[in-house]
Amino acid sequence: MSEWDDAVAKLTDEDWKKIEELNGRIQSYEGSWGETKGGEEIKPGTIQMPFISYAPIVHEFLELWYDKGLIIPFSWSSWDEGSEWYANTDETKYDKLDNETALKLLTAVIRNDRFHEGALKHAFDDGDFPKIINKFVSLRGQ
Repeated sequence: MSEWDDAVAKLTDEDWKKIEELNGRIQSYEGSWGETKGGEEIKPGTIQMPFISYAPIVHEFLELWYDKGLIIPFSWSSWDEGSEWYANTDETKYDKLDNETALKLLTAVIRNDRFHEGALKHAFDDGDFPKIINKFVSLRGQ
């Protein structure tokens, strides 16, 4: 069993209930996923670095994903298949996802956001993240 399969197998019915409930709210969410803040001069010669202030639902997602061990360490920055997947504009790409690939795609963006502020917001804004989360939930038990 892979780390990915093991992480999914450890999810309890209560965990799945939380994931499914949050997924429902993510799928119907209509607000902003986050906004850019900062960038202002806070004193002469000192400018605050811009940063993304995420919506509470994004923080809730991240907390749940980390808490349930669904962020699996792997070499995401050199995972070319992930970059190719995100670049693909064919909507059927979601149909082909399995648990491992879905979790890798989510992990890659979450980790990338630590180095490239706004990567996570972009993934939510363009619709990829909500669709991947939805597909992950739909794969339960498969």
